[in-house]
Amino acid sequence: MPLQLHFAKPTAYNEIYNAQNKWNKDHTYYRSFDTNASFFSECDYLRAKHRKALISNMFSKTAISELHHLIRDKV
Repeated sequence: MPLQLHFAKPTAYNEIYNAQNKWNKDHTYYRSFDTNASFFSECDYLRAKHRKALISNMFSKTAISELHHLIRDKV
């Protein structure tokens, strides 16, 4: 299968999944959701990084803690 990774060296995981490598998403896979310009379907690394920065503060520990009472009420 062309989209599978096989490697004998367990340290390869750290080479692939680290903050230093900037990978674009697979266009074919993410476009299968039939949506353009969404946070999820953006394939270009730099554009995705910019979009993530726009909403990342809403998911910080502080932001979630401030909404704790609302979450607790709904649960």
